[in-house]
Amino acid sequence: MRRSFLLTLLALSCRDPATLVGTAVVVTVDSSDVRVEQLRYSAWILDAGSVLEPTTRPATPAGLLATSTTVRVLLKDSLGGQTLEVHVDGLVDGGVAGDGHGEVRVDKGFERPLVVKLLPPTPMCQGCIGPQGDCVSEVGPQACGKGGAACVVCDSVMADGCSASGACGCGDGPPCSAALGADRCEGGKCRCGAGAVCTAGQECLAQTCQCTPTSCAGGCCQGNMCVTAPTSSACGTGGRACLDCGGSACSAGQCAMSACNQTTCPTGCCIGSSCVTAQTNLACGKGGIACESCGAGSCDGGVCSGSCSPATCPNGCCQGGVCLAGTTGAACGTGGAACNTCPGACTNQRCESSCGPATCPQGCCQAGSCRAGDVVGACGTGGASCVACGGGTSCSDAGVCVVSSTCNAMSCTNGCCDGTTCQAPPTDTACGLNGTRCVACVGTLSDRCLINGTCGCGAGPACVPGQVCDGGACQCDPATCGGCCDGAVCASGTARPKCGRDGGVCVACASLQCRMGVCQ
Repeated sequence: MRRSFLLTLLALSCRDPATLVGTAVVVTVDSSDVRVEQLRYSAWILDAGSVLEPTTRPATPAGLLATSTTVRVLLKDSLGGQTLEVHVDGLVDGGVAGDGHGEVRVDKGFERPLVVKLLPPTPMCQGCIGPQGDCVSEVGPQACGKGGAACVVCDSVMADGCSASGACGCGDGPPCSAALGADRCEGGKCRCGAGAVCTAGQECLAQTCQCTPTSCAGGCCQGNMCVTAPTSSACGTGGRACLDCGGSACSAGQCAMSACNQTTCPTGCCIGSSCVTAQTNLACGKGGIACESCGAGSCDGGVCSGSCSPATCPNGCCQGGVCLAGTTGAACGTGGAACNTCPGACTNQRCESSCGPATCPQGCCQAGSCRAGDVVGACGTGGASCVACGGGTSCSDAGVCVVSSTCNAMSCTNGCCDGTTCQAPPTDTACGLNGTRCVACVGTLSDRCLINGTCGCGAGPACVPGQVCDGGACQCDPATCGGCCDGAVCASGTARPKCGRDGGVCVACASLQCRMGVCQ
């Protein structure tokens, strides 16, 4: 269906519009890429002023217009031989949803056609904003961000890339840190020195996973391993070396009778049943007490110095050999123990975890908080840990995952609906979340399904019309770009700084004008 409006505007004189003859321009607006309710026209002759002041048709919106709309602009004969420039705004709810621009030579006594194609507004910066105010679309560790946020420089030691969410990370995970038992990111994985990340009861110091009073405050160290269930042969506490009780009992981390003690080892410290007199920062102590690791510090006369431990950090917590206040969610703790990362708040130097059967009898617990327990992503009751129901199941009002006979937002939170079938997790050919209709992301504008359930090109969003997704990146597509290619962006090609047409490379017209995509 075509809808035609009649604009009969005569510059500086009048003409009977019913004749529909004489000097005129017939403007056809192609809005196939931008569905609109109204069109706002304006036209002018370069260096001669306005011929058509902004005029909106229809005056009152009455639904979406057809994708092709035609108007006729009657002109004064004296304008023959000059170039008419026409600009059209496509409106939805009074706002501009797209615009287009075109030029045509006016011929006295003749109607000349002009096609103006509406394109969506230039998309906002999908990457991050650099220090000079420029949009950085190719984000990476040197310029990381998303959605027009300020670019940040990732720690080159702890991170090797910028994730799809615009955050620094190591491989597919978060950036490495001392709290994760690492001191570097190599090959997309967090590591401690040349080895893997440290396990529970260890901290990464001097490129080595060590058992220290900070990392093993509730147990004893046997080599570099933290023993939290003491026995007669490995007894101790406070992260000092485990002692051999020589067959006697071990109670509360203390031997009833140790083979190595103050009498047998007055000038050194004890590991197992052995007396260590040649002390190092890994085995420090005197007077027959259990040896301890000084961590990032050193052993001076049998006493650790320059390190973080319960003795040097009694009112805070230790992270990476440094004593912290222990009052934040990122570093919470006290008594010189290793800092904890809280899923919620850190209150009185303890991570809040008040959710349980007594405080959440009708729901389930997730990250320390009580949830209703009636949704697919957090299902449960009685204060138990919430569970995520699998694809094709829903969470009943009783907090139990049950097989669902229909596919909807409740039964398919983690996937999309292909008819009555829940596709979870989504795939490149069936993409979506929260029970939306599955869509295929393999096409000219996208090549994969992103973790947020939308189609994307590479790690970013899908390309816009006038672009093509090639090799995981949006590129300007000469085949569909009606203007000119300004790098990866399809520009309208009607502005002097970016002039061009038919998908060619944009050029700057300098002192010339850009007319119909050509510098003249």
